[in-house]
Amino acid sequence: MSLVSNTTENEDCFESMWVNFTCNASDAYPAVTNYQLLGNGEVLNNENGTWIKKISKGENYVYSCLAEHPLGIVTSANTVNLTFNGELC
Repeated sequence: MSLVSNTTENEDCFESMWVNFTCNASDAYPAVTNYQLLGNGEVLNNENGTWIKKISKGENYVYSCLAEHPLGIVTSANTVNLTFNGELC
């Protein structure tokens, strides 16, 4: 299972950025029934494995995801560390 992120492109200056996260456990058997995105160890969202989060100036998060299926819960093998220090131009 893996967690992947990418940021949106913006040609103007901005004080926050949007980040897309995708959690994938395609090899899971039985199939995953729910995904959870965690930020600094706390559940942020329950979704289908895709999230868009707004990161503001000064925020620092370590993201991971959980996959729930009938046999239990699995945590992503990797984490995503994000820090946004200020205005991007």
